Amino acid sequence: MDSSKVIYHEVLNVSKDFSVYTKLGAKDTLNSRKQENVTEAYSPLHQGEEKLYKDFKTGKLYIDFSKEKTVIQDSLNIIPWKLENEYKDILGFKAQKATAEFRKNLWTVWFTKDLPYFDGPWKLNSLPGLILEAQSMEGHMIYKVIKISNKDASAIEKEKKELRGILDAKKIVSAQENSLLEKKKRSEIVAYLRIRQDQVQQSVPADQKNEKAAGMQMFNKKMEEEKKIKSKTKKLVIESFE
Repeated sequence: MDSSKVIYHEVLNVSKDFSVYTKLGAKDTLNSRKQENVTEAYSPLHQGEEKLYKDFKTGKLYIDFSKEKTVIQDSLNIIPWKLENEYKDILGFKAQKATAEFRKNLWTVWFTKDLPYFDGPWKLNSLPGLILEAQSMEGHMIYKVIKISNKDASAIEKEKKELRGILDAKKIVSAQENSLLEKKKRSEIVAYLRIRQDQVQQSVPADQKNEKAAGMQMFNKKMEEEKKIKSKTKKLVIESFE
């Protein structure tokens, strides 16, 4: 059993011109370990609840982490989907298969024209219907809808107002700028861990070297396990669209 597989609770509030995709965090792992710090479970490089806003009128996409002082702005992608002549039932809706290459991944999705929205989980969109299931080629990311419910239109208006407040209060950075900042953060984390490891090794008496070396091996193994869980190439399951 793959203990690095994590089940997430994620919600998509969607209208014809605007949507909000909220990552609420890990519910449980397959080995029944609870993820207490759900924000860290998503990204060790960012702090706070993550929301992804899509504004279909302006063609803009915004990613906001509640505890960050910046908000990431990108353009909505027009994904070159290929429609396949395969269908299946998902929650009573007729879903059609589509495939495409996007962000260095080959994606297989199932969408329905029975719902008048051209959106889906994460950054997936631009099909003539709502994406109900999606999976990357290697199965690193898997999205499945388990519930669809109707909400009052005021819920979307509230989200739009919230986004306007975020854009007024925070510094806007481009996706390219954010990529450079994340690369810098990764380098700083790696450098810090290497320094700490060297400090620990240098402070150990000779007769304790073997014992400490075994401890460091356990530490490195633990770091690798955490990396699997925190990695963006983890297996995700959307629990609900709303």
